[in-house]
Amino acid sequence: MAKTGPKLKWNLEIALEMRNLDISYSDIARYLKVKPTTIQTYFLKHYGKLPYNTNTSKSRLLDSIEKQVLFGTLLGDGNLRIDIKNKSKNTSGKIEHCQKQIELLKFKKEIFGNLCSEIKEISRFDKRTNKTYHSCYIRFKTNPELNEFHSMFYENNKKKIPHNLKLLTPLSIAIWFMDDGVKATKGGYYFSTNSFTKEDTERLAKELENRYNLNTSLHYKGKEQYMIYIKKSSASDFEKLIENYIIPSMY
Repeated sequence: MAKTGPKLKWNLEIALEMRNLDISYSDIARYLKVKPTTIQTYFLKHYGKLPYNTNTSKSRLLDSIEKQVLFGTLLGDGNLRIDIKNKSKNTSGKIEHCQKQIELLKFKKEIFGNLCSEIKEISRFDKRTNKTYHSCYIRFKTNPELNEFHSMFYENNKKKIPHNLKLLTPLSIAIWFMDDGVKATKGGYYFSTNSFTKEDTERLAKELENRYNLNTSLHYKGKEQYMIYIKKSSASDFEKLIENYIIPSMY
């Protein structure tokens, strides 16, 4: 493997992992915040010609990074909708986090760019707890490119786990974990999959086992709610899988 050297200001390990996922020069560069030619020149010099598309056009089709981040977000707290009442044929959506997670929202805003609104803040008073809660959010602009994800994740306006899980990549898993993950006191990790059916949750856990060799189980949380548990025996492997994608404030 080529060495990064003192002058290399981007993460080569992440770039190589993304390359192995057939991600283009432009998408790798966009994620690492460098010019596409920087990635292209370095890889050509050290690894030879890459077997994938190097198109750097600024099309607002969803690129591979956006698709993975959106997939992970929808496994977590993100929502999409089609405004049937106003006869809309295309999808919009919203990503909302508590104020403490604003750095995560800023990260997502940076990824999605002009596909979504600027970050807005909101406060809500909850009469049940007699407390005011502060959150922040971005909204997706109505976009036909989001229709595919609405079809994947929704049936009769209820969120589900997609049947096709090819976008369950280390990046999307990291996004999902930052949204809905927690470290267990017994040493493993939980995903809050309470809103999904047992069958969907089992299928998702099985995908983590089969593709990433992670030992998992389902923990019953009452009222037909289940959480995916990454067992302590796989905690180290899970950490290695997502560590390159966790933003500093979420460590």
